[in-house]
Amino acid sequence: MKKSSSKPSKLLNPHDKFFREVFSRKEEVQSFLRGALPSPLLQKIDLDSLQREDTTYLDKLLKEHFSDVVYTCIYQPDIPIQVAFLLEHKSYVPHEMPVQFQLLKYMIGIWEHNQKQKQPLMPVIPIIVYHGKESWQKKSLTQYFEEKLNLPPENPLSRFIPSFEYILTDLSAYPDEEIKQLFDLVSLQ
Repeated sequence: MKKSSSKPSKLLNPHDKFFREVFSRKEEVQSFLRGALPSPLLQKIDLDSLQREDTTYLDKLLKEHFSDVVYTCIYQPDIPIQVAFLLEHKSYVPHEMPVQFQLLKYMIGIWEHNQKQKQPLMPVIPIIVYHGKESWQKKSLTQYFEEKLNLPPENPLSRFIPSFEYILTDLSAYPDEEIKQLFDLVSLQ
């Protein structure tokens, strides 16, 4: 009899399971987004139109690492475009590689799916939910390259480095009472 040599999945992590369970419910995501999104963006998002997306379209490489959730919704009633929220859970600060590398892979997966389905490419808003012990220092990819290569800020190479932002919800930076004020549903608190 052969022994199965399967590697433990990232989803065995209880925090990942909790994250996926909570964010599988639309009302939980709506509550979270109300507390996490900047006001100018939140005012233009139709939270009632939120729909959870099936992420089975991600290629084999991404499926092995993808433990998170994607939702789409309508952006402004008069501009009925789809917007994707990529909710990424982190319990540690990635040091070896910038988090944008992982986010960019997921974003490209979403855009490739749009193309295969003959849909317009949708803007993707990456959101990181972090609860680790270490302080999260938010840096752009340009800053990462400048630091690693000892380049001066705003050097001519900067325009060749992908640039996008992500929203960081660093739960470790909030006292419990403030978390309760940010998120109105008990399961998020």
